[in-house]
Amino acid sequence: MQVLDENGQELYSIGTPANMKRKYTPTDIVQVYKYRELDTEATIFVGQKEDTAYSYLIGMIDYNVKRYVLDFDNRDLVSFLKNGGLVLLIDVLIALCMP
Repeated sequence: MQVLDENGQELYSIGTPANMKRKYTPTDIVQVYKYRELDTEATIFVGQKEDTAYSYLIGMIDYNVKRYVLDFDNRDLVSFLKNGGLVLLIDVLIALCMP
């Protein structure tokens, strides 16, 4: 784990491999996050502390740990729930009418 200041300079680290940088540009952070260019099997998580300029990099060295990004439009989700709810209601009504 590495904690970075607003300039990408490492403020704190624990368990960080020797080949990790100590200062990152925004491009470096994208490279570490998006592309597996490090000689490691780690899955790297990148984030920022709310209301601060601190960022963090966390590497998880476990084959079973994966990072997935889920994006959705709230309007699509509401529409799906409305339609799914209608289908469920119809199914329940049909089941109640069956002898």
